[in-house]
Amino acid sequence: MKTMLFLVVVISLSLTLHANQQQPATTGEKVVNLRSLVHDPKIMENAPAPSPLRSGTLYSEWTINGSNYVIAYRNEDKGDPFDIVADIYYADPQGSRLQKLTSVPVFMQVEDVKLVRMTAAPSSQLAFYRSSGQLDWLTIVALHGPSARKLFDYGARWIKLTEDNPPKILAHSHPDDTTETFKWCASKRKIVLESACRQKH
Repeated sequence: MKTMLFLVVVISLSLTLHANQQQPATTGEKVVNLRSLVHDPKIMENAPAPSPLRSGTLYSEWTINGSNYVIAYRNEDKGDPFDIVADIYYADPQGSRLQKLTSVPVFMQVEDVKLVRMTAAPSSQLAFYRSSGQLDWLTIVALHGPSARKLFDYGARWIKLTEDNPPKILAHSHPDDTTETFKWCASKRKIVLESACRQKH
């Protein structure tokens, strides 16, 4: 009887140890995985997350057009590490609390985040360069104080900005082997195909 009881205990311990080895990634490991997928040059390393962000949140801090913003990255789908969302928050001048402005689905991998100047006005916009499978994506968000507006969101085989001032956006499609040109259209107050903007000079 004692031998039988001993065997039951040994088997139970063995199963418990095996189950522990098969546990899914912990929250800490998910943060590490997310960090490897998000290439934001202003990521705050080992800094406490400001309220209302949860402890361990991957985030960056930006000053744009005289205002301060926080970009917090998270997994929309906890089971899919590539389903990434960037939440943009406005930091009030007192710095007491963040106000959420908008969420940008950036999925897969964030290759870079930078400031661009797409309009003739002396103001900057926030650009997210990201990749998804066979496509490159570019999202541009205009931020002014406690307001945010998406100006552009497009994917192509490759996508880049020209050296013009303000720059144009070139998006190359495959297998069509065509390149579309987008630009800021003052009359429509958004970025559109160059051929769709009829500005008076």
